[in-house]
Amino acid sequence: MKVWYYFELAKKAAQFDRDCFRLFYLGAVGIRSDGVLVSARNGAVINPNRAAHAEYRIGKKMDVGSTIFVARIKPINNGFGMARPCFNCRKFLISRGIDRVYYTISDDEYGCLQLNSSRSSMEDIL
Repeated sequence: MKVWYYFELAKKAAQFDRDCFRLFYLGAVGIRSDGVLVSARNGAVINPNRAAHAEYRIGKKMDVGSTIFVARIKPINNGFGMARPCFNCRKFLISRGIDRVYYTISDDEYGCLQLNSSRSSMEDIL
C-alpha cells in the first residue's frame, strides 16, 4: 500500500479551501470496503465540535472494514504534522467498524491505529 500517496491526497483535501488562515489544515481520505475513495476536511466552525473534525466527517461516509488516512498540514511550510485522531473521533470510528487509521506524525513518519481487529487492545486505541 502506498501510504504517502494517500497522505498527499488528504493534503489536497485539507487545502481545498484556503480562504481563511488556520493554524493547521486537516484532511482525510478513505478507502471503503467496495474500493471507492472518499475525502473530507476539517470544517470551519466558530465553536469546534466533533462534527467539524475531518475524521468524523469522513467516518460518516465509510463502511465496515474501511481504511482512513489522516494528514495534518502546517500552513507555514506545507509540511506534515501530528494528525492522530482525538479520543472522541477514535470512539466514533470504532463504532462505524473502521479497520484502521493511518495518520501523519511528521514529514517522514506516520502511525497506524488498528481499530477493529483482534490484534488491537483498547489501551492502544483509546
